Amino acid sequence: MKKIILRIAICLLALVLLVSGYFFIKQYLGYVREKKLYTDAQTSFTAPAKLVRHVPVAEPESDSEEPPLEEEAEEETLTVDFDALKSVNGDIIAWLYIPGTEISYPVLRGTSNDSYIHTAYDGSYAAAGSIFMDYRNSPDLSDANTVIYGHNMKNDTMFGSLSEYRSQDYYSGHSVFEYITPEGKYVYTVFAALVTDALSSVYDFNFSSPEAFSEHISMLRRYSVYNTGVEPNGENIMTLSTCTSRNRTERFVIAGQFTEFIPNETEE
Repeated sequence: MKKIILRIAICLLALVLLVSGYFFIKQYLGYVREKKLYTDAQTSFTAPAKLVRHVPVAEPESDSEEPPLEEEAEEETLTVDFDALKSVNGDIIAWLYIPGTEISYPVLRGTSNDSYIHTAYDGSYAAAGSIFMDYRNSPDLSDANTVIYGHNMKNDTMFGSLSEYRSQDYYSGHSVFEYITPEGKYVYTVFAALVTDALSSVYDFNFSSPEAFSEHISMLRRYSVYNTGVEPNGENIMTLSTCTSRNRTERFVIAGQFTEFIPNETEE
């Protein structure tokens, strides 16, 4: 009798191991497929480019009325083929890019915040979902606060690397992100990084007065895990949000102050 019970137990254990192994392999292959899907998108729809800026050169003060000297400085950026992207999915409204990081993805806006939580940019099922704008936000970025969501994936895809902003050293090397649209690039400078709750006021996007918006920005800076030294200018902000591994409601966010719009070059 004991031998029969032992054999049954071994069979059940083997069955559990087989089922667990099946789901582990299925999940792993899903992650591999989804990573390749977005890597292919980056290759197909974007191209590296250089943004050339004219930076004033410091020189001794003089009485000369000549304009100050300038030198050219190159910054890493992207060009995006939005015509090709929108032929895949009309819900694609922008491309989010943080130079020097893994974050380079199309941004979608659905009819609810569930639309792309487990749906890839091409409409296929994906556990990692998509990077997406809160459906209540205006796609023209006219809201005081625009919220962008992404999953915290263990393989660092989507917003899996966003939590690196817990480190001030990391922030120092990645303080700017670009929200690229068919019209041009919206540049944001990160001014706060904080842990919050899914239902907190961090996700408010419209405010009753300029004073209320100013208080919102003060709150973000107050709870930031470090002082960035960035003084927001009172214009609109963008909040990037992801979950954490601690519990179901905890979130990690970075908030960026809009600092510049660079229109796309038009052909003469």
